[in-house]
Amino acid sequence: KAGSKIVEGDILKIEGEFYTGHDLVGHEVRLHVDKTTHQEGSFKVGDKVEAYVTEKGHARALYHITHMQPVP
Repeated sequence: KAGSKIVEGDILKIEGEFYTGHDLVGHEVRLHVDKTTHQEGSFKVGDKVEAYVTEKGHARALYHITHMQPVP
């Protein structure tokens, strides 16, 4: 949608409805995640994610990025 952007990176902290992470270039990003956010499974600190985010920081959708996970 207009005004949305895609953010990829790591989850550093989860505090209630707010997720804090670093994007691929190291900028800190704060996302608001609530019951209206489409989530692919559950998320924890350290997960690699892709988020579709509004201008105001609300995550419309949150997905796991499996191609960025470290190889065991």
